[in-house]
Amino acid sequence: ESSRACNFRCSFCSLTGERGRYQTYDLDQVRAQIRASGKRQICFIDNNFYGNDRDYFQAKVEMCGDLVKAGEIDGWSCLVTGDFFARPENLDLVSRAGCKALFSGIESFSEEVLKSYNKRHNTIVPQVEMVCACLEAGVVFAYGIMLDPTTRRLEDLRREIEFIVNTPEITLPAFFTLAIPLIGTPYFSECLAGGRFLPSTRLRNLDGVTLTMYPRDPMDQVLAFAKDLPSLRGYRREALRHAVKFTRRYRRSLEPIQLFAALLPTALICTEFAASSPFRPQFGRTRQTYYGPTELLDGFYAPQFQIGRA
Repeated sequence: ESSRACNFRCSFCSLTGERGRYQTYDLDQVRAQIRASGKRQICFIDNNFYGNDRDYFQAKVEMCGDLVKAGEIDGWSCLVTGDFFARPENLDLVSRAGCKALFSGIESFSEEVLKSYNKRHNTIVPQVEMVCACLEAGVVFAYGIMLDPTTRRLEDLRREIEFIVNTPEITLPAFFTLAIPLIGTPYFSECLAGGRFLPSTRLRNLDGVTLTMYPRDPMDQVLAFAKDLPSLRGYRREALRHAVKFTRRYRRSLEPIQLFAALLPTALICTEFAASSPFRPQFGRTRQTYYGPTELLDGFYAPQFQIGRA
């Protein structure tokens, strides 16, 4: 970690709710931690690696490049915000310094949706253009997509999914999630004031999988959509076709390990349970309803041992 918090205030983000100030760490300390880790591939877990201090960002990238040239690490990856791509030289800078992958929260390919979340920095550069530029520079691009049936029609959400799986120039999302009104965020306050929450909704249900708010379309249709979303049921054939075309396009610009990382979301989406929890038995698992008022706690909430009452 070379920094903490973020200089943006997206309405749905937990960092906005925490109201933390963007801070950077001493580079000598960061360098020492990298060397002490003994890892060949470094993943920076900064909330925003790019930040608002350009001199610090450039010094940090230079440090990573020096470590790669010296053979101390093989490569590195990090998370950046959309404004990073407003300067084409940034991508060239990190690529030459040995960056192997970037994660950026695209959230949606709809400009209208992004503006409603106060995520205008994602509208600076056309998103498909941004992803393609990254991949062609030899850097894997990872991102997530957030779909909100409480503010958008299912027809509109399905169009966005179809656009993604039928655009082999870009990577598939690392995950699809429903909108999550995290407590303490402006989005949570907006949903609470608007009476959007379903009855008996618990904080546990705000997981991006369970429907917790009144949708715009009929409830049964939206629940079916929510159930199919994590595994992209109904779009698996398109996802596999996407993987083949993507491989053909980028097999020369990406290293084998990068290509594997870029295609991993296809496996995680199309074989969700087998890929993410291969050794966890499905028999006896709590059956999900994907509906807040009736969703049960799963095995993670079963105590390992009982504590007697005083």
